[in-house]
Amino acid sequence: MVFGSFEKWQVLTFTLTFLCMSSRHICLESYFIVKPEVHNSMGFSTTWLGAMDATYLFFYALGNFVCGSLGDNIPLKYVISGGMVLTSFGYALISMLGYVDAKYPWLFIIIFGFVGVFQSTVWPGTVAVMGNWFSKTHRGKIIGSWSSNSFVGDILGAQLGSLLLSQAGFAWESVVISAATILLCVSILFYFVSKERPGPEFEQVKKSIQLVEPGEEMFEEAPKKKKGISFWKAWKLPGVTVYALTYGCVKLLNYSMIMWLPYFLDKHIDVSTSLIGTMANFYDLGALFGGFGIGWVTDKLGIRAPFVCIMLFLALPTLGIIQLMTPGLWWMFFIINIFLGFFIGGSDILISGVISTDLGKNEQIKNEEALATVTGIIDGTGGAGASLGQVIIGVLAIWSWDLVFGFMFCVGVLAVTLLLKYAIRDVKLYIQQKKLGAKVLSGVE
Repeated sequence: MVFGSFEKWQVLTFTLTFLCMSSRHICLESYFIVKPEVHNSMGFSTTWLGAMDATYLFFYALGNFVCGSLGDNIPLKYVISGGMVLTSFGYALISMLGYVDAKYPWLFIIIFGFVGVFQSTVWPGTVAVMGNWFSKTHRGKIIGSWSSNSFVGDILGAQLGSLLLSQAGFAWESVVISAATILLCVSILFYFVSKERPGPEFEQVKKSIQLVEPGEEMFEEAPKKKKGISFWKAWKLPGVTVYALTYGCVKLLNYSMIMWLPYFLDKHIDVSTSLIGTMANFYDLGALFGGFGIGWVTDKLGIRAPFVCIMLFLALPTLGIIQLMTPGLWWMFFIINIFLGFFIGGSDILISGVISTDLGKNEQIKNEEALATVTGIIDGTGGAGASLGQVIIGVLAIWSWDLVFGFMFCVGVLAVTLLLKYAIRDVKLYIQQKKLGAKVLSGVE
């Protein structure tokens, strides 16, 4: 009876946290789909649009550093739900500015800064909840597939935006506020239904599954609470700094594709908004396949860094190909986007979800809570890199999109270089330990 109940809670936890992240990305992607309309109706230049994206990501990064530690010290339910409610209000306010025709880009920038802080509570918090409920044994497969929530949200957000904008004839403001309403509803559901971690009633499950890491206790008495690890101590954990810097590059690439791909397609090929949304979704589909497929493979082999390195390396020539595309070959964007999603989006999923969970559950930590803190550090550094990237891309796009993709190529090279040492080390350790049947998880010593 207890075993079945535990599995039901695992399914419920997976579903609720998945919905939280998906609804957050529905808001993001629906806005990116209507960005050309914002450009046309509000008269904002690409520099201003890039500044809005950069501000959002910059404050999202700062929020991750703070909210990650926050989630290890106070109930995650309050952190996650509170951030989602405030985020929905932020998007509603952006819609109101459009309705009243307030053409003040600096006002949009301020609001996007607050939205970035509010949204930063969701990812580290939900990753921490997932890490509390699922074992290391299947982490690559389970959290790898779970981490696709952002891309599922992107797909739904793009379709929602395209449907309401081009087919239902909605104004861009109505699209944004519709997405915000979805986020608000999910936040209320999560608050009243979710459970942060398994309780003492599941004690006997401990004998059948390996949910805890060496040195940890899975179930605690009600009065007992693990101490949260300090922010600076978390930086010193094996692999955290390297993966944080690498993710700064990877998230820059990923968010550049998510934020600017619909705009790029709208300006370079003569097709409908609905078709552009579908093209953008092929990037997300590629990321889904990449995150789940490579996550499953890395579970089997026990190494992750070499696969991330290979995927990022293969993304480089693909970025080169997209520069050669002409409007007459618009159908080729479907193929290119799915490969870019597989390589870049798949790498994003592995680092932000699977590997950050491995690092946050390191056996060196023992009785300290670190998962939300480590996740916040990695995602926050990623947000900082992505923020800087949006400023640069917003300026480069004025001159040439060849410069934009050339810049992204250089960032990809930097990401591969940062991770190469870990990839080589993991391959060597895998070869040495294969006969012993031991596994080596990237970044964990």
